[in-house]
Order: sequence, then structure tokens, then C-alpha cells
Amino acid sequence: MDLFGRSLAEARDALMADLDIAKPPVPCPCCDAPVKLYHRPLGREIAEALVWLCQQWWATPDTEWILAKKHHYHRLHIGKVRYWGLVEQKVNTDDPSMKSVGLWRPTELGLRFVSDPTVRVPKYKDIFHDRVRGESEETVNIIEALRGDRFHYQRLMEGSSD
Repeated sequence: MDLFGRSLAEARDALMADLDIAKPPVPCPCCDAPVKLYHRPLGREIAEALVWLCQQWWATPDTEWILAKKHHYHRLHIGKVRYWGLVEQKVNTDDPSMKSVGLWRPTELGLRFVSDPTVRVPKYKDIFHDRVRGESEETVNIIEALRGDRFHYQRLMEGSSD
């Protein structure tokens, strides 16, 4: 496939080389849609969603998966926790038209992160196209994450670590 004199692989490589958390969105070479690398912090809302999931897990020891769909606030944030490897989502095998079924469980690291403040994970993950592309050297524990600021859209878009 040739896109303006480039193969799809070459266009993708050029796009990836141009992505930077400090830069504004760049146009996709294939469709002109804005493309951005997001510098996402493990902030308070994400930490609260993880704590909620772990509490549900500990309260129901015979349960293999926790349904997050019924809990609107946590459902909005639980998917972001996976970027840190702290939760896993049940893969939907019954209905190919649906990506997931809203079932989640904490990983061993997620359980330790919530219950042991000496466990630290990267404070930021760089996300592109729903995949982790990098992470910060700066780390955070559960207490620091819960103290953090609420989600700030402008900071996310600017790539700011403030």
C-alpha cells in the first residue's frame, strides 16, 4: 500500500518519530486525524478506581471477576489502570461485536500496590493508540497517587507533568 509515495509501514514510522508528549497533536499521514502521545499520570481517579476494585476483590474471595459496569465512576477510570499492569480485563469471547464485558480483576502487583505503600510504580505512562509507549523514571506509591490532583484535561493535552 502506497500513501503519498510511502508504504503504510513508512508512514507509521514517520508518525511515531514525530510524536512527543510536549508537542501538540500531529496529523495522521493516512487520514489527517489529529494524533497525540498522551503523558498520563497515575492520578487520584485512577488510584481510587483501583482501590475500589481491590476492595471488591477482597470482599468476595470466591469471585474470579468483578463487574465494573454497574459502578459508573469507577468504570470510567478502571480501564486506565491497566496501563500500569495493576488490573486485567476479561476478554470477551462470546460476542465479537463487543470489545469487553466490563469484567476486571486486580493483578498481584495491583493488590500489593494498594495494600503496601512501599510498592511503587511509574508515575506517568506515555500512551499512544491505547498502548504504552514509555514511562517515567519518577515513581509513585498508593498514598501519593491518592493525594494527587484530579484529572486535568489541559495538562494531559500539553504533556505537562505539573
